[in-house]
Amino acid sequence: MLEASTCGETLDALRQADGRVDLLIIDVVMPEYDGVAIGRHVLEQWPDQRILYMSAHPAEVLARHGHSTLKVPFLAKPYTRGEALAKVKEALEQSRRRKRILVVDDDPNIRSSLAKMLITAGHEVVLANDGSEATRIWREVGADLVIVDLFMPDKDGLETIMEFRALSRDLPIIAMSGGARQMDLLPEAKLLGASRTIEKPYTAAAMMALVDSALLGSPKASA
Repeated sequence: MLEASTCGETLDALRQADGRVDLLIIDVVMPEYDGVAIGRHVLEQWPDQRILYMSAHPAEVLARHGHSTLKVPFLAKPYTRGEALAKVKEALEQSRRRKRILVVDDDPNIRSSLAKMLITAGHEVVLANDGSEATRIWREVGADLVIVDLFMPDKDGLETIMEFRALSRDLPIIAMSGGARQMDLLPEAKLLGASRTIEKPYTAAAMMALVDSALLGSPKASA
């Protein structure tokens, strides 16, 4: 068993173990460190790392630390031995549910924020800055879900959606866009093959709910 009290110590311990740690257990709220942020740093370097978060704080405190958007195992303090073992088992099985998500947007800030959100939720993320790069990446490595912006240079979102739909009839696709003129195209995106649509700006909770429903294959929806 390895122990750490800071983000740096956690990363050092994982490096020394060459990334071979079966489960990382992190407290969400600590005096000088944010447990969710530590988990995000870990997942950026070791995407397959399984994590179990724990805390004794109420929901509103956890929400400020980003836990409200996490779809990962959580252990509430105080806990019994049986509760802890059950959550450890759930966390160890988490990798079976991990999905690869392709994010397509020409705005680097949107790509970065979405990547952090999805990685924290336990998914693998692949990034593309336009439709041409997105379809090339999908052919090379595949993806379980595509999130695509509608307005991009070169190949726009609508054209990208049509190409993806020609490549795969079953691939879940979330189309996103913002601004009155741009949002007028969201219904068209659904007609052309988008599984779901979402307006910018969106909340993390709204996006994660849409991602979860798309990966589960729930009926088409918008947010």
